[in-house]
Amino acid sequence: GQHQYFKGGRTNSPDLYIRRNASGATIEVRTRHLANGGMVRTFADVTGYFEAQQAVRESEAELRDLLGAFPGYIVATDEHLCYTYANERIATLLGHTPQDIIGREVQEILGKQRADAIQQEILAIKAGQASVGISSYPATATRARLDLEVTHVPGRLKANGAQTVYVFGIDVTARRLAEEALIAARDAAEHASRAKSDLPSHMSY
Repeated sequence: GQHQYFKGGRTNSPDLYIRRNASGATIEVRTRHLANGGMVRTFADVTGYFEAQQAVRESEAELRDLLGAFPGYIVATDEHLCYTYANERIATLLGHTPQDIIGREVQEILGKQRADAIQQEILAIKAGQASVGISSYPATATRARLDLEVTHVPGRLKANGAQTVYVFGIDVTARRLAEEALIAARDAAEHASRAKSDLPSHMSY
C-alpha cells in the first residue's frame, strides 16, 4: 500500500483503524511510532479481505439457518473434537442446552470411550471411507427408546488445515422396531415349523 511518514505527527490517533475512502475502498491505516518521536503510517487497501470476511459470515449464517431447519439431530465438531454447533434436539437428548455444549470437548459430554470411537470414525471419513451407523438410546422415564442413523460428513478443508465435521442423526426407531418385529415373527414361525416336524418322532405307538 501507500506509505507516509509524519515527523512529530499526531500521537493521539489509534495505532490501527479502518476507513473508507472517496471511491468506496476499505483502507487499513496502521501507525508505528518511532524512537525519535516521529511515526510511520501505512495505508493498505483491504477491500477484498473484508468482502471475503463478509461473504464467509453470510455463508455461515445461511448454513446455520439450513442446519436449524433440518428435522433431525445435528452436531458439528472441529479438528480438536470440540463442539462448534449443536441443534436443540441433540442437546436435549444429551441432557444439555446448545449453549452448554458448544465449545466443550466431545469427551466431556459423551465420555472417553465414545469420544475415541468418534475420533476413529472421523479419521475414516477423512480417508475417504463412508461412515454411517446406528446410535441407540434406551428408553428412560421421560423419553421413549430412540434409534438414530448417524452419518459423519466432513466440511471444507480450510487453508490452515482446520476442518469441521458435521454429524447428522435421523430417527429410525420405527423402522428398527418394525425390523425387530419381523425378525421375531420369522423366528417364531421357524420354531413352530421345527416343533411340528419333530412331533412324529416323539409320538408313541
